[in-house]
Amino acid sequence: MGVPIGTGLVEITGEKSSDKGFFCIKLAAFITKEMKESGDTSFDFWHQRFKEAESGACAYKDRCPNYAKTIAKHGRKPIQLSLNF
Repeated sequence: MGVPIGTGLVEITGEKSSDKGFFCIKLAAFITKEMKESGDTSFDFWHQRFKEAESGACAYKDRCPNYAKTIAKHGRKPIQLSLNF
């Protein structure tokens, strides 16, 4: 008998996840601050900023310490732009 394969209804212990999500806590803080300043509380704004950052075109890269650290470690080319899917 082989390893059970999940159907998505329940979690199988030890099953490999195919989720390749993106999240940055600094990005969330920058977006929240900008939303408070502008008064725009729409989900579309939040979603747009996350999609931009996920593709490597983060709107806050000029003031983000995480982005600066990535550039320092990997050179001038951001690591987000070199991923091949």
